[in-house]
Order: sequence, then C-alpha cells, then structure tokens
Amino acid sequence: MNSILSSVNILQWLTEVPSLIYGLQVTIAEILFICFIMPKRSLWWLRLALCAVASVAVCAFVPDLFVYDFLYLPLLIMITAVVITAFFVSSAKPNMVFFCLVATMLMQHTAECLTMVIRLLAHVVSDNWWYNVISVVCYALVYSLCIVLFRLRSKIIELKSWPILLISAVVFLGVFGIRNVFYALDIEFSSAVYIIINVYAAVCCVSLLLFLCSVNSEQHLITQNDIMEGLLKREREHYNRLVQNQDAINRKCHDLKYQLRALRENISDKEREQYLDKIEKDILIYDMIAKTGNVSLDRTLSEKYLYCTQNNIQFTYMVDAEGLEFMDSIDIYTLFGNAIDNAIECVIGYNDIDKRVISLRIFKAFGTLRIHLENYCEDSPMITDGQIETSKNDKNNHGFGLKSIRFITEKYNGYMTVTTEKKIFSLDIMIPIA
Repeated sequence: MNSILSSVNILQWLTEVPSLIYGLQVTIAEILFICFIMPKRSLWWLRLALCAVASVAVCAFVPDLFVYDFLYLPLLIMITAVVITAFFVSSAKPNMVFFCLVATMLMQHTAECLTMVIRLLAHVVSDNWWYNVISVVCYALVYSLCIVLFRLRSKIIELKSWPILLISAVVFLGVFGIRNVFYALDIEFSSAVYIIINVYAAVCCVSLLLFLCSVNSEQHLITQNDIMEGLLKREREHYNRLVQNQDAINRKCHDLKYQLRALRENISDKEREQYLDKIEKDILIYDMIAKTGNVSLDRTLSEKYLYCTQNNIQFTYMVDAEGLEFMDSIDIYTLFGNAIDNAIECVIGYNDIDKRVISLRIFKAFGTLRIHLENYCEDSPMITDGQIETSKNDKNNHGFGLKSIRFITEKYNGYMTVTTEKKIFSLDIMIPIA
C-alpha cells in the first residue's frame, strides 16, 4: 500500500511540471515503438536510454506554453527529439522514421484524450489520487493496444508514400490545434463540450492509425503481387534456360561422339591435339559446378556460370556460404538469381569480350553478411525506387530484379545500395546475421 501511495505522490509531483510529463509520455510511446517495431543499430539499448533521458530532461526545462494558442511548445521539442532518437537508435529509412514520429504522436494524443474523457465523466478533480490512476491506466491500455496492432503488422510496416505520411501529419496537427484552441479560449465551456472535443480528437487519432495500417496492408499486397509476378517470369526464363542447357548438352555429346571417332582414325598429331583440347574444354564447362556448401546457392551459381560460359561472359565468384544459413532457400535463389540476371542483361549487349565481366563476392564481416556484385556498365542507369529505369517497352517486367532484391534485403533488416563509378556498376548488400 505504501508503494502505491509513493507512486501516486510521484505522479502528483510530475503533474506540477506539465511539459515534463508530456515529454515522458511521448518518450515512452517512442521507446515501445522502437523496441517492438523498428530495426535497430548496434548497442541500440544504450543509444535509446541516452536519448530517452536527454529528451525528458530537455522537456523539464521547456516552458509550458502554446504558440499562437495553437501549437504546444513541448510538442515542437518532442518532434525534434523523436526524429533524432529514431535516426540515432534505429537503422530505418527516413520514411519509416517519419512513420514512427506520426505513430508516436497519435498514440500519445489518443491516450491523453481518453484520459480526459474518463476524468470528465467520473468528475475526478486534479487533487484526487484517482486523477493520476486513470491517467496511468489509460496510457497503458492505449499504448498496449497500439503496439499489439503494430506488432501484428510489423512485417508490413513499410509505408513509402510521403504524401500519405505528410497528410497524416498535417491532419494530426490540425486535430491537436483545434483541441488546444478550445482549451486556450477564455470561455468556460460545460463538461459535455470538453467531452465531445476529446472524443472527436481521439476518434480522429484512432482513425488515422487504422488508416496508416490499412495503407501499409495495401502496399504490402501490391509489393507481394509484384514479387509473385516477377518470380513467375523468372521461372519461365529458368525453364527456357534449362531447355537451352539440355540442347547444349545434346550438342556437346553429339560432337564428342564424332571427335572420339576421329581420334581412332589416322590423323596428324596436330589435329589430334586440337580434338583433345576441344574435348577438354567441353568437359571443363560441366566440371565447374559450384560447391559452396549451400544447395540453393550452388544451383543458382552453377546455372548462371553455365549460361555465362555459353555466352562468352566471364563470371567469377568468391563465396563464404556459412553466412547464408539463416536465409530461406527461395530467398537465396531469388536474390542471387535476380542480381546475376541483371548483370548478365547489362554485359551481354557488349561486343567487346573484355567488357563482358561479372564478379560476385559473399563474405562475413563484423556480424553482417556482405554481398558485392559488380559488372561493366558503359551507361550509368537511372535508379528510382529500387528499380533501374529503362527505355524498353516492357517497363513493368524489366527492372523487377532490383525491386525484388531490395524487398528480400529489407525482409532480413538489411541495406541495399547501387552505385556506378568509372563504368563499373556495383550492387552492395549488408544483412545483419541473426
């Protein structure tokens, strides 16, 4: 009982510094969002603790003022603090950081409005200890429900539409400002009016949260559909290549039969050496089967190597496959298949054999899986939203490769970058090893 009373006394002390309690509420919401939803950097817990303490400490010294009776000064401070914390603690992209900012503010404002509604309905005044108990219960309930909602959709929180994010932020500021205007007016409204205002604000915030989640779901389905269409296209291409490989094997066997027959006949030593060199070259093509230790990667590399050899493309690779153990087989096949296919598509158009070069490296470093693929590229491609812009008519299918690679990379909380320097196109992927 004494501990409960002590907690209540602490809360009563905190309520005497509104800007501090506001900063604490927003910080807790952001901590929960980062902990359960966002990808994290190394030593993220230490980074988060330092940022949380700094954010709350700054709010303790910020005046509890409204700017033009519309914007709450601590709100402006916490917007800055949330963005800085998200970038410092999380490895998320700017759009995800902005999503965190909007979600955090919506969570806090929903909880605040719900708290005010219950206080008004219960006629609880500030000097009553129930005043703070209601606050704790409401915030705990709202934050828990929001985190459960986001957690259920944690795999699809990838909202990339900046217009939607910006519109959501503007709507929130509008709701926040309208509510504050009523409280700032020198007019004493009845409790019913304040209840209506807070219910309106809470409904708007909840609607925005659900809207953002629904947009995420729709974008996720669209991305998944694009991935499936791309996979089907690659399967058709894979089948065609298998047919081509089989035809090539049949031709080689047919040639070997006649070459062996020729060796039995009376031919010159020079002709015999030429036949032997040709037979050795044909056999070496099928002796270069990848043996990295990862079955999916072996099949992919072997298939691509054979295709490159048949098309006079020099494909070399150095692979440490131990770092791929955590990845699904289909993801390995899709990621490396698309990466190498993009490189093949680029170099196969060059007549100069020296330009038909592809190099792949896979290795582990500092707890991450590193993938580096490069190929010669005379014309620097335009890259938009993870896809190579093309002049081809089939724009829906062409350029699917990088989009698929980025999707798989982000699935494992990794990064993908593409660069072109000195006519060398480079694809770099870094994925934390679980």
